Amino acid sequence: MDIKIQRALEGERLENLSPILAGQGITDELLDHITDRDLREIGVDKLGVRRRLLLAFEAEGKSVGMMSQFSGGRLPIESDMAGREVAPFKIGRHAVLRDEWNTVKIWGLANGYQISGGTAISPLRPVVQVSWYDAVKWCNAKSERAGLASPYRLSGAVYRRGEFGPDGASSIDWDKRANGYRLPTEAEWEWAAREGAINCHRYPEKECETKPDATGISNMSGDFFDWCWDCEESGSERRIRGGSWKHHVGLETFGYRCSRLPNKSDHVTGVRLARNIPGNPS
Repeated sequence: MDIKIQRALEGERLENLSPILAGQGITDELLDHITDRDLREIGVDKLGVRRRLLLAFEAEGKSVGMMSQFSGGRLPIESDMAGREVAPFKIGRHAVLRDEWNTVKIWGLANGYQISGGTAISPLRPVVQVSWYDAVKWCNAKSERAGLASPYRLSGAVYRRGEFGPDGASSIDWDKRANGYRLPTEAEWEWAAREGAINCHRYPEKECETKPDATGISNMSGDFFDWCWDCEESGSERRIRGGSWKHHVGLETFGYRCSRLPNKSDHVTGVRLARNIPGNPS
């Protein structure tokens, strides 16, 4: 069984379908061409299972979730967070796109998670209309689905369900030793952006900007804000960073700081993933 198909089946806990797919000669090269009719004809009878598989195959075929690695350091004097130390980390080369969000969300709903929100006008657009709570739960679900340690905890257990209003985000703890997917810290986000992210603004009708900068990152200062882990110093709001097609705040949006209530979502805020580098918890 080819690696991408195997990973998709394991992620959806549908390993029992491996003999069927293998017997039909379905390989990684065919992922972009498999249709609902194909799956039905080879014996995958349940519509829900076929839908889950198609989303998982599409996500694997696009190799979503690729990340760039940064060595970290100390933020420069011109930063509002001048002198802040940043440990080595990885961050997503692009924001989470619609199909990746839906694949993990569907898996999460089938495995005890309560995740809502997440919209985009096309598969190549970053997902928006995501609250901070749902972004955190989604990171946990993506981590668990990939066999990694989920980083966010509620009373010591993996955070899967519930929201706690505009003032309750502090109920969620971050296990910094966990190796799973998470939100970037505000300092990590700015460090990656300062390494050379593209500074541009796009209109919402256009497809997602995919041209990477020298670091492999695309569109950190343009279409949409990204949720960060950090709480605003003077209140309970959570930081968002970047800029958006609606907020023209100048070219150097990597230095622009803004916040949103954790229980709110809007059409200009999405999610960009981060991870620890082994041996270097943030």
